[in-house]
Amino acid sequence: MPSESSAKRGAGEPRGLPRPRGQQEASRRLWPKEAVAELLGVKRSFVDALIRRGELAVVALGYRTHRVTDASLEDFLRRISK
Repeated sequence: MPSESSAKRGAGEPRGLPRPRGQQEASRRLWPKEAVAELLGVKRSFVDALIRRGELAVVALGYRTHRVTDASLEDFLRRISK
């Protein structure tokens, strides 16, 4: 039986990245650095280094709060999978 999320997505749409835990539908395109680290299987300090080098784009939500954009994460995964 198809899951509720696949029914919303439609039969022919790609699955894409998993949704970050605890975030609502409207903000699903912004990832906390900890979630990115968990998804990539690396430490958060490595994610910080990727951000400093410009390999991942972030959106600043406050002085110390940053989120990685969905598009940037997908782009990074495409580049490293070649």
